[in-house]
Amino acid sequence: MQKEERKKTKNVVPLRRPTEITGAGIAQVLEVHDGEATSLRIEGSDTPIVAMRHLSHVSALREGDTVTLLWSDIGAIITGRLRREGERPPMPLPTGSEEAIELTLDRPLHIRVGASRVMMHPDGRILINGREVTTDAEETLRLHGPRIDIN
Repeated sequence: MQKEERKKTKNVVPLRRPTEITGAGIAQVLEVHDGEATSLRIEGSDTPIVAMRHLSHVSALREGDTVTLLWSDIGAIITGRLRREGERPPMPLPTGSEEAIELTLDRPLHIRVGASRVMMHPDGRILINGREVTTDAEETLRLHGPRIDIN
């Protein structure tokens, strides 16, 4: 079995790594395979080019996306994607310490898992919705508010 595995890896051709950056540019994505651009059109040119590599942080691409790139000795390396018109910035990463994780947003946060939802709004409203909601406290369960409606 080990000989078979060695044979399989023996024929693998490693991808070339870029060794020199020669320029930068902006391009439009023409074709995509599994979220990675395969062909691009440089702004101001009609000739398609091949995308050689993508930086690890570049999110999945779609046809028509505008990307930034670097030219290297092996070809175009996609370094980022410009946001689409009206697209919001990505959600910020949580911050915190050993005691807590904090995520600060200025827009609603919705968490969905199957038919369950938790929705939090900047004005302080929180909605928990699900087929069954259970609250279990080992000590005191407090409900505090000027008005508490049950059913």
